[in-house]
Amino acid sequence: KSSCLRSIGWIKQDQGEVDEALSLYQESLEITEQIGDRSSKSYCLQAIGRIKQDQGEVDEALSLYQESFEISEQIGDRPGKAYTFNRIGTLYSEQHRVSEAIALLNQSLEIFEHVGYPKGKAQTLCQRARVYAQVGEVTEAIQLFEQALDIQECLSYLSDKAETLWHFGEVLAKQAGDVSTGLKHLHTSLTIFQQLKFANAKKVMAVIEAIQQQHSLIEHST
Repeated sequence: KSSCLRSIGWIKQDQGEVDEALSLYQESLEITEQIGDRSSKSYCLQAIGRIKQDQGEVDEALSLYQESFEISEQIGDRPGKAYTFNRIGTLYSEQHRVSEAIALLNQSLEIFEHVGYPKGKAQTLCQRARVYAQVGEVTEAIQLFEQALDIQECLSYLSDKAETLWHFGEVLAKQAGDVSTGLKHLHTSLTIFQQLKFANAKKVMAVIEAIQQQHSLIEHST
């Protein structure tokens, strides 16, 4: 039941129903504590932490991630550790603690490669790419996005592919000067998110409209 609640929570969160997702995660967490399922508890903590992070409650998110990491360390759950490194690295990148973010993402990537978990590897490559783009290392970012997409083309996780295409497209259009390819990636991302009925569709649409408007202004001024 705990895993089912957490899975439904993921869907609700992706659909933008954050309060309902949080309630499901918390119910799942209570069950894991009652039955002593520490592995599932660790992933529940990460899920709640992700919502808290998105809501700007950074200290609480970090505390949840650290508790999740400690559990993963104690029970020998290496993918769990890798995901925690990924989440804390993402949080640090949002705080512009770039060197710390990259160090944690590198550790995450190393674990995912060692245990042979391509989904996690691709997610971490995408996150590393975003950090490099954040500091203007566009060439490195593009290479990492391409590596992530190469992996995701062979997997069935469409939402992960859409996420990578979104951020890759934005970097191409805004930082690399390749508006055509950037918009192509963004439109593919938008189509996937719309098909999945994910809330990120609105965010991608806003990015597309902003890029098109800016590009139109540049064309009119030349």
